[in-house]
Amino acid sequence: MKAIKCFIILVILIISIFAVLGFQQIIEQKPDKEQRIEASKLFNQKYDGKFEIQMNSTTGTPSSIFRYKITKYSGTPEQIAKAFLNEEKTMLGIENTDKDLELIRTNYSKKGGTRLMYTQKYKDIPVLNSGYLVAVGNDGAIYYVSGDYFPDMNIDIRPTISNEQVVNEIRTDLAGYNIKIIKEPVICIYIANRYKDSMSYNLAYNVRVKLNEKNEVGSFDYIIDAQTGKIISKTNLLKGITGYGTVYQTSPAHNNTSTESLYRLNVNNPLILDGSNVIVYNDKEEEAEEESEGYFIYNPSDTHFDEVMAYYHCDEFEAWLCDKFDLWGPPDIVDQVTVYTHNLHTDQGIEIYSGTHPDEYTIYLADSGTSANNFPGLRDPVKDSDCITHEYMHIVNYTYNSSFLTGDFHACAVDEAYADYFSVAYKNWRGVSSDTTGEYVRQFKNPNYERTLDNPYATAYYDIMYYPNCDFHSASQVISGAFWDLRRDIPSNDEDVIANDIDELVFESLGSLDQNPTRFEIRTAMEALAYAWNWYCYIDDIETAFYYHGIGDLPVPSVEIDGPEGFWNYSYGEWEASAYGGYLPYNFNWYVRKLPLNEVEERIYAGDGENITLNLDDLFDLFGDGVDVFELTVEVSDGINSTDSDSKTVTIWSNKKGVEQIPKDYALDQNYPNPFNPVTTIKFALPKSSPVKLVIYDITGREVAVLVNGSLPAGYHSVQWDARNVPSGMYIYRITAGSFTQTKRMMVIK
Repeated sequence: MKAIKCFIILVILIISIFAVLGFQQIIEQKPDKEQRIEASKLFNQKYDGKFEIQMNSTTGTPSSIFRYKITKYSGTPEQIAKAFLNEEKTMLGIENTDKDLELIRTNYSKKGGTRLMYTQKYKDIPVLNSGYLVAVGNDGAIYYVSGDYFPDMNIDIRPTISNEQVVNEIRTDLAGYNIKIIKEPVICIYIANRYKDSMSYNLAYNVRVKLNEKNEVGSFDYIIDAQTGKIISKTNLLKGITGYGTVYQTSPAHNNTSTESLYRLNVNNPLILDGSNVIVYNDKEEEAEEESEGYFIYNPSDTHFDEVMAYYHCDEFEAWLCDKFDLWGPPDIVDQVTVYTHNLHTDQGIEIYSGTHPDEYTIYLADSGTSANNFPGLRDPVKDSDCITHEYMHIVNYTYNSSFLTGDFHACAVDEAYADYFSVAYKNWRGVSSDTTGEYVRQFKNPNYERTLDNPYATAYYDIMYYPNCDFHSASQVISGAFWDLRRDIPSNDEDVIANDIDELVFESLGSLDQNPTRFEIRTAMEALAYAWNWYCYIDDIETAFYYHGIGDLPVPSVEIDGPEGFWNYSYGEWEASAYGGYLPYNFNWYVRKLPLNEVEERIYAGDGENITLNLDDLFDLFGDGVDVFELTVEVSDGINSTDSDSKTVTIWSNKKGVEQIPKDYALDQNYPNPFNPVTTIKFALPKSSPVKLVIYDITGREVAVLVNGSLPAGYHSVQWDARNVPSGMYIYRITAGSFTQTKRMMVIK
């Protein structure tokens, strides 16, 4: 009997254990696609719909969350990011943040804050180029989330191929070359055909090798199936240009330069220019002439102009970046860069005109005279500042995001776009006004696909990308063209300010890209930064510039009615429509409708323009009889006929004429006129006597003027601001009255 009781207890215990485990499994079960989509809707409702969320339709996870801030978390940036990922893991498709995510990169800037990159893991195996980036501002607010996450994996994680077999497969593929393993085989999950019906998950090895031959600079990243041994992907890591690709011309800024001081040189060797930021080798072993310590002949006719040119522009370009973006040397930017000049290098026998190994901080610049083809009609790339700084920028890009070496077509196009843009921005700083970063690329035999930031035909990414024989170099000009249009086309009385602002947005977006950078992500990252920095005036311009290059949609107009919720029967009401987004000019139309509505009640046209004033007589004329409550609606249409509307319920209060009205609530009206030059009026309402402070700020948050600072009685008040002593631009005005605070925007246009 005792034995039976023990047996029953044991059975109950086993059943209980399995029940608990089953219950735990149910609790930790990954949310399905529908649950993730529903969670994203609840997330947006929680923040009053102020976030813009772009969803990945294949996985049901968000690819970008931006246009607002989350300020509820506290602690270090990592603690803030982790708290967000934990709280929103259903929407993000995460089962367990500790097991499924690993922090692999933290990028910090003085203005952009901290960007934390988490890679996705499946059963403790990293998933290549997948995960989330969380951007935390210096104020502790999360202002941007971006990434690719794949929650529905179910694959066998047992490899059947050994490391030795993997290496042998690579040796077979590179037969005839000695190779050096620079990254041992690492097991990973590789996703093929992302976002397509044929998308598949593969257990794979990731290996990196380089050619171990004199003057051979090829370096390759392999993805090899861990169960079949077949090569899934092979990426050449050399950002190279052959003699038949893009060609850069000598920068005119230096044609007449005879000597230049080479700063930050540590050692003066006849064959080596050795500085803390860059070291240049003359690998033809010819001695360079020098005038005195730290000075070298700097003239195109000198034999060693090439080495000096390479040293000077690498060194100056880094100093320009550091000064422009408030950086200073490693680790903010890059470690010492090595440049090889003169000797022709090859990649599996293909001559390299110029190229970069970003992961090795190495640049190769050929001497055209050493080539068997002699690169007819082409200058040495080292004699062109564009080419030198373009190659250097590839290294900068890599230090911010190593995913540029994945070999993905779109990631490579993004990489080239940043390199093109900043090489031209640097040249403009040098005093050469040009939108062009290179001459015609003849690989298409079509001048419409010239590689330039100002190519009028490069307006649609897919048009260029699917052109026969197109490579990512050519597709990149659509992205860099969007950058340049944004920099050049914003109207301003101070072009230098606009250029510097756009340069900063472009550069900081580089640190905000996730592990699978795309052209769409650049746009959302720049918008997120503009919002985080209160640079609202640039958001629509960003959307417009990218739209006209086939990236994303046009911004649509939004309109809000500012004005009273009612007026006395002996007085009148005045309302103003505040519109933003879309394209100027705006067209406003006002309508009224009696409340409560009946089945036949139709709205009646009441006027046009940004403002409308109505009194009881006006309403009697419109409706034909008296009215107590009515609905006021304004519709706005922009220059391309996109529309939006806003409505307000208005009550007419009955009172004896002459009795002063006291507002029920605090309120701050939109200034009028807006935009304005130079005087505008700001109205506000106080339901009781209150200490009031009304302050004007510029878009950087700097205080410009204090219009009110003292106690005021209950009632309606107005104050004027004379802006004749400030430049054109967006300004913010904020009222604080007791516990009430409200902020609005206004535009000065001169």
